[in-house]
Amino acid sequence: MSQKNSRKISILSFVLCLGVIFIHTYNLGIYGIESLNGFVFRFETFTNKLASGICVPYFFAISGFLFFRNFDLSCLTKKYKSRFHSILLPYSIWSTIYYLFFVFLTMTPLSRFMNGSIEVEVGIKAYLDYVWNGYYTLWFLRVLIWMILCAPLLWLFLKQRKYYWPEPVLALLIFLSIKEKSVLFFNIYYILGAYLGINYSKWIAKGVTKQTALLAGLCLLGLVAMGGTYSGTILYNCAFICSSWMVLDFFAFDKELPWWMKCTFFFYCGHDMILESVEKAILIVFGKSEAMALIDYIVAPFITVFILIGIAYLLKTYGKPVWKILNGGR
Repeated sequence: MSQKNSRKISILSFVLCLGVIFIHTYNLGIYGIESLNGFVFRFETFTNKLASGICVPYFFAISGFLFFRNFDLSCLTKKYKSRFHSILLPYSIWSTIYYLFFVFLTMTPLSRFMNGSIEVEVGIKAYLDYVWNGYYTLWFLRVLIWMILCAPLLWLFLKQRKYYWPEPVLALLIFLSIKEKSVLFFNIYYILGAYLGINYSKWIAKGVTKQTALLAGLCLLGLVAMGGTYSGTILYNCAFICSSWMVLDFFAFDKELPWWMKCTFFFYCGHDMILESVEKAILIVFGKSEAMALIDYIVAPFITVFILIGIAYLLKTYGKPVWKILNGGR
């Protein structure tokens, strides 16, 4: 993969991760905001629906693309070994960290510094259930593990051209995935990413012209404007993914990215315990009001990322073995 496309994926992943943190910062209930016509309610509802509809599907598409680029069955063992270190092991470790963190909070008065109810059962069975089901922000990794296990079947489906063409079947799957509650809803984005990874040289490698990128930019602006109504639907998400990818072709990306922009996995896995503490601190210090709800919603994600960058720096500098595990070897 070209250096430009690699940097595009790093930038997109960082922005998407920030979007996920914004999703989890949604605070109308905490601040007791019930006015449906108020600015804060409408702003948070619009941005949260836009982010929640786009960010996770986009992550699935990127994950499918990265797994299936240059993939064939001969390298399946190598891919599985790589994903064991980059997905399965850190998923288990982070689930354990969250379990121990909330057990500690449950057994101490510190739970009052977190938003919501913090109670977990203590015991081997409770721990195994917790790791199996995963902390709620880690559900993406659990689904991703199942998709990776299905990789051989998915590869055969997408590469098969003797008895059928995969594109019409893929279009049918998209149609069947229209409803958000469909089993296929999130998996279809992984499948789309896999298709683009398998056909990398045809669809991705060449990029697009600046004129096409500008047109994609106009399309993207229109999609953002419609986000409150259509975000989360299959066709909207596919259009958003394609247009945003093409927009980035307008830029050269000839400079090295900051190191912390490549720590998306660590930020994604570790953000919730930091975010909960930051939001609670803001609430305790400044109290409840619509203005503070909006400030909290905008500021808390950036404070959380800033703290995580500091933790990442310390781990990279003084605890490299731990850092490699928590960041999936990235």
